[in-house]
Amino acid sequence: MEVAQEKVHQVDRLFAAGGFTLQKWISNVHLTLTSIEEERCLNAEKIFEDRSVLKALGLKWSLSSDAFLFNFNEEIDISNQDSKRSVLSLMAKLFDPMGWLAPVVILAKIFLQLLWTTTLQWDDKLPRDLLSRWQTLTHELRTPVKFLIPR
Repeated sequence: MEVAQEKVHQVDRLFAAGGFTLQKWISNVHLTLTSIEEERCLNAEKIFEDRSVLKALGLKWSLSSDAFLFNFNEEIDISNQDSKRSVLSLMAKLFDPMGWLAPVVILAKIFLQLLWTTTLQWDDKLPRDLLSRWQTLTHELRTPVKFLIPR
């Protein structure tokens, strides 16, 4: 516990030295944040009661299970997914900074590479064969699957 408290203090001092005041501190162990003013912390008790999931930098974190969550079904809107621009827009929502979802994200990236080999402009409709491939891929991503990665 003391090591975690010291790390919090070090990070806070480091950012303060650069003129930044970190806000919305949260921990699944309340004692960790005792050195941080209460107004700079989120209300962890309320979040635990609600069984909420926090989102930060593209990641979802469940405090109660202390795990990172990924649920593509919530992120993917397949309506109006028929142009190069809409494909890229959807892919940008598959943010995976740690590379945990690489086996899934790589399929979308390969498809985007295929799109670049065509002469399509940003808002041109996808040809029938490419549209069919893209719809198959997005349908598979929308299958209700949750990835749960313990922190």
